[in-house]
Parts: sequence; structure tokens; C-alpha cells
Amino acid sequence: MQYLDIMVISSHALTITYFIAGLLHARNFFSQTPEYRWLAISLFFSVATEVAGDILLYFDVIPNYASIPYHLFCVVTFSGFFYHAINWAPLKKPIIIVNVVYILFTSVNYLFIQKIQSASYPQTIRSLVIIVFSITFFYKMLKELPTHQLQRDALFWIVSGVFFSYSGKLAIYSVTNYLITVQGDNMIIIWTFHHLLTIIGNTFIIYGGFLRLRKSNSYSS
Repeated sequence: MQYLDIMVISSHALTITYFIAGLLHARNFFSQTPEYRWLAISLFFSVATEVAGDILLYFDVIPNYASIPYHLFCVVTFSGFFYHAINWAPLKKPIIIVNVVYILFTSVNYLFIQKIQSASYPQTIRSLVIIVFSITFFYKMLKELPTHQLQRDALFWIVSGVFFSYSGKLAIYSVTNYLITVQGDNMIIIWTFHHLLTIIGNTFIIYGGFLRLRKSNSYSS
């Protein structure tokens, strides 16, 4: 089996984990709390992006085009999730500013800087933003530790998965432009590792979904 085959398999496995996580967290969509609605939207946004990329690749079109909407607006969906998960009203204005700046920068990057070839600059910024969101969530949770059972908290597992995934991907995104433009790397091994990081992170999110399902079933019984 070639490295390319492994990358393709890991890409499909990645899409499946997004889909499973999305299904778990989209249950009773309109009756659940806002953070889980935003999480489900974010997960299915990822599924749509991956599937669209595969379709473009099938028709010999550069799959990067499918990622443009995701790179532009994924921070919006993550922001909605973290704003409600952290539940600190003063965060609203900084989050709006971060989103406006991010969308503007990503637009400029696509038009004038990296263009369609790569989006590593916005990806790096996005990773930093999500890591800061995650740390803020953990800080708030630490303050509530005496009344919190982490192992039973779905949000703890979900944010842990996001934090793990984007901490690893930050290292990848920060060197992507150098590897492609200077080293001429085909990025097959790097993107396989990227997929594996995301799959592990999504496994945490899926576990959080099962915790929510178990809790819901215990209430109904």
C-alpha cells in the first residue's frame, strides 16, 4: 500500500468520524442547548466540505475550491459553540471582532496572498483562535471543579478533542507554506498525520455525544 492510498483512506475515515459525531450531537436539534446546535452545524459543515472536495477531485478539479467557504466561516461556527459553552457574556464583543478580522484576512489571503494554492495562514490563525477558546473554557471549568465531575461532562470531552486536534494541526499549518513553496513537499505524509490528529479529536467528540445520549436515556427512563 502506497502512502497516497493511506492518505485517501484516512481522509475517508475522517469524514466518517465527522458524520458520526454530527449525528450524535444533532439529536433533538431544536430542543437542545445552543452550544450543541452550533457544534452539530460545525461538524456537518466539515462533512460537506470533505464530500465536496472528493466530488471535485473525482472530476479532476482542484479540491481546494471546496474548502473556501469552510476557511471563511468555520471560525463563526466554532465561536458560536464556544461562546455558549463558556457562557461568559463579556466574550461576545471580542468574539465578534475576532470573526470580522479573521474573515477579512482570509478573504485578502485568497484574493492576493496565497490564493487558491494554500490557506495555511488562515488555518494557523484559526488554530490559535480555537486553542485560546479551549483554554478559556478549561480555565472556567477549573474554577468550577469542586462541583464538576469531568469524566461525566460531555463538553469537557468535546473541547478536549478540539484542543488536542488543533494543537497538533497548529504545528502542521505553521510550516505548510514553507514545505510546499520552499521544500516542494507533496504533503502526503503530513496530511495523513493531520487526518489522524482530527480522527483522534473526533473520537473524543463522539464519546461526548455518547455521554449526552446516556444522560438523556437515564432521564427518559
